[in-house]
Amino acid sequence: MKKLFLGVAASATLIAAPALAADMPVKAPTPAAVVAYNWTGLYVGANVGWVSENEDWTYTNPIPNTPPTSSLHNISATDGIFGGHVGAQYQFNQFVLGVEAAVSHPMNGTWGISGTQCVSTVGSQCLARANTLLTVGGRLGFAWNRFLVFGSGGWAQLDVQTQELTVPPIVFDVTGHRHNGNYFGGGLEYAWTDHLIVGAEYQHVSVETLYHGSSADGFSASPPGVNGRNVGASEDIVRARISFKWP
Repeated sequence: MKKLFLGVAASATLIAAPALAADMPVKAPTPAAVVAYNWTGLYVGANVGWVSENEDWTYTNPIPNTPPTSSLHNISATDGIFGGHVGAQYQFNQFVLGVEAAVSHPMNGTWGISGTQCVSTVGSQCLARANTLLTVGGRLGFAWNRFLVFGSGGWAQLDVQTQELTVPPIVFDVTGHRHNGNYFGGGLEYAWTDHLIVGAEYQHVSVETLYHGSSADGFSASPPGVNGRNVGASEDIVRARISFKWP
């Protein structure tokens, strides 16, 4: 009898065990941890956009010393712009600190024209344009996973050219100098993949005023050169960026 009771009890346990197990709560699987994007690394890329430029031109020894020759010539132009950039950055917590160097060039090299008569010859024109732009500076950003907002600033060098047209289209003389200055700006980037980054940025560039000696005066100082002029320049740039980052 005792053996029969133990056998029945064992059989009941085996039958009830699966049912009890089925009634027990099942623990949900642990969700995979979301890995935040890391902006640390080296990167290289290309950019394209739009530039609005402005040059100020003042004769240093106008003859005659009356308008229009003695007037300030304010010259503006717009153009497409393209270039490349290379940089390195490091992320700590949500802050991203970096350095970047870039080169940009206008697409068409459009000459801007002063609205004031250039020299004493009626119909003469003062023309100017900005060419290659070099920038080297720092970046400070704040990251939300794959989004980064940043500010930037540093050293800039802009190649500025001028020319006079006595009776258009006759070129009277051409000058050119590399002007040093600075830039500041900011933008937004998004890490499309772990290595591919897209974004947009704005930059304001301002460079020093330099004396442009005229070829018509043998590039002499003024006086005695009468066509030499002081020229300053600035640019406002809006561009799209694409970058490839390592690692």
